[in-house]
Amino acid sequence: MRLGVGNVDSVPWSPLPDGYRQRGTARGAIPTFGGKQLLNGNPFPYILWVMKTIYAREDVCIGCRLCMIHCLVKHSRTKRIIKAFKEEPRALARVLVEESGPVSFAMQCRHCVEPACVEACMTGAMSRDVQTGMVQHDPEKCVGCWMCIMVCEAGAIRRDEARGKIASKCDLCPDEEVPVCVANCPNEALVLVTKDESVHGDR
Repeated sequence: MRLGVGNVDSVPWSPLPDGYRQRGTARGAIPTFGGKQLLNGNPFPYILWVMKTIYAREDVCIGCRLCMIHCLVKHSRTKRIIKAFKEEPRALARVLVEESGPVSFAMQCRHCVEPACVEACMTGAMSRDVQTGMVQHDPEKCVGCWMCIMVCEAGAIRRDEARGKIASKCDLCPDEEVPVCVANCPNEALVLVTKDESVHGDR
């Protein structure tokens, strides 16, 4: 994942609006991303995130929940499948399989272009990575108010009360080339897709 810069002649995106301000700056201040000024004469008024997103193919999902198992193991202390389920407190899978009759699919964070969870978070625990565009969660700042859960349209954020009453969400396995849920899905019902997102910055 990388941070790219659009060109006014090559991409049909809208520039950042006048008066836009980043959280934590004074009204009317010029926002920056990665040290780059975004307004008032900046030669690069457009910003492009090349995002990685996981999509579910419900037509081939068999509801085996192996994605949940591998996610739990990945976020455990031991990283070993048997020991991970015996840990106290046990890690929480950051993907959830939804099932209704014959239809099932895995749901995880969508890393939205305009994430409501980031806007609703009162402590800054939810934020957008300015380099990748990924919506990330800092458990050290989380106070368990559950505002992110209430506003998430996808229902992709879970409560991890066993490990300290904090929110839990997909982090796309940042130290893996492919998230473990995708890599270990036996039916290829989870697909990692790279997409371009033109955005107006961290909301």
